[in-house]
Amino acid sequence: MPAYYDEDDAGEGSPPRAPRDRKTRALKMMAYPDGYQRVTKLGMNTFGVNTGPLADGTDWSKLPIPIIREQLSIRGIPDHGKKDEIIERLINYKTYVPEKVEVRQASQSDEAFGAISRTISDAGERRFFVGLDNSKYISAAKKAMTECMCIVDNVLKDDFGVPNVSFKVSNGIDWYTVTIGPKTGCTCPAAVYNHTTNCKHVIYVLSHVLRAPECLLPQKTIFVDELAKILDNAPKMGPSDEELESDPAWKDGVVKPKNGKSCPVCYKEHYEKETVCCGKCGHHTHLLCFDIFKRHSRHFGPKCPMCRADWKPMTD
Repeated sequence: MPAYYDEDDAGEGSPPRAPRDRKTRALKMMAYPDGYQRVTKLGMNTFGVNTGPLADGTDWSKLPIPIIREQLSIRGIPDHGKKDEIIERLINYKTYVPEKVEVRQASQSDEAFGAISRTISDAGERRFFVGLDNSKYISAAKKAMTECMCIVDNVLKDDFGVPNVSFKVSNGIDWYTVTIGPKTGCTCPAAVYNHTTNCKHVIYVLSHVLRAPECLLPQKTIFVDELAKILDNAPKMGPSDEELESDPAWKDGVVKPKNGKSCPVCYKEHYEKETVCCGKCGHHTHLLCFDIFKRHSRHFGPKCPMCRADWKPMTD
């Protein structure tokens, strides 16, 4: 028997081989069943050949998914999701409101940050722009806004004049490396398999640590001028070595107020959570965040997340 099949090798009773034409199968999936009339205006189809909306009362369950997605697209409604979800969205499209995730307020207003190009920058950079209604982004953003993650280390690099920051992010068990540069990245499994939008760790860093504009949170490509603005306007991630040496407030042992301040590990506000206080600089850190910081820190012996001095708790 030959290693491959050829029509010339077929016997008398062999059935003919079915053509493997992907285009034919795709067109078949988009072929509307008989009896489904498209909605027209004054008897004229204003949507082009073989396209146009079907009547609202159509039994969508009898149509294949590509046709249902096309009908959603015609109505300007997102077409992602499983069949039951998109049918429900199509039935209620007149009252549909896109799901929105409340994220951390950016460090700058949209006006101060400036106009953000969607697909092409002034320098000619290109990206696939992801909207805030993308289902994968919404799922990741929900987790980024509700879960607590700890930034246990960060390193600023300069790649041929372009800044690139890496963060070591931990949830208390696992830790991953998040990269914020012209291309965002993360070593977590979700980022490896999702090539459309950012994972929860990247969104967490962009939102809570760097306080980037909301529309940039889903983007896996950040234009160079946007990246420069984000880093220039981000809240400081701790004092510099010069500030620690020159400012006596960093070593006066006086307790600093924590109202309105953020934890230097998770970058969320302290609120009423239990904290620990450094005996040297007087700054507070969430107790649970400090425990995670100690476990994952590369330093020998615990350090203060703020002043980086050997840890000595504040005593009464």
